[in-house]
Amino acid sequence: MEPLDNARVEHDLVVDMKDLYDGLEPAHRPLIRQDDQLTGLAGPGDGPQFERYEDCIECGLCVSACPIAAADARYLGPAALAAAWRTVQEPRGADTGQVLAWVDDEQGCWRCHASFECAEVCPSGAEPAVAVMALRGELTRRQLGRLARLGRRAR
Repeated sequence: MEPLDNARVEHDLVVDMKDLYDGLEPAHRPLIRQDDQLTGLAGPGDGPQFERYEDCIECGLCVSACPIAAADARYLGPAALAAAWRTVQEPRGADTGQVLAWVDDEQGCWRCHASFECAEVCPSGAEPAVAVMALRGELTRRQLGRLARLGRRAR
């Protein structure tokens, strides 16, 4: 057994996860959300609404497996980018424009080489590589929309 790659080793197999968790903060992602299929149902004993945790368990395996994160400490990494995509999908009051501006950078979603190593090791099936590609698609759609509006104004 070895400690996670791309993380500071504290002792034996124990790594410092602070960098991973700090990297997730700019995404403004909610840790828990209402279950889409149980909304409106009361919990046992008319208690609180049922909730489910997000698919990502923030274990850091995706960052450990990512060849770009290994080579470039400034790269946001698959965990942070997947968190950004979750925020774009379900903003819950977060400014999605700010989150998209954060990832629309040479060290953001455009730095990923789409090796999908992060998806291979993910124990919860969160598919961080798919989230990175979705971010690229969203940013591309928004840019194409801006260009189309500019073209219509120029006519």
